[in-house]
Amino acid sequence: MGLFRVSLDEALNKASRAKNGAYIEVVTDPYAASPLALKLHESLQSLCES
Repeated sequence: MGLFRVSLDEALNKASRAKNGAYIEVVTDPYAASPLALKLHESLQSLCES
C-alpha cells in the first residue's frame, strides 16, 4: 500500500465507485480545527463566562 495525497472530493468520488469497502483517512496538522469548530468553541466560552 502506498501513501496517496488527493483532494477529499476525489477520494469520496473514488470511494463511491468502489465495489467493496473503502477507507479514507484525513490527516491534519496537530491541533488544527475547522472554522466551524472554532466558532462553536468561542460560543461555548461566551456562555460559560456569562
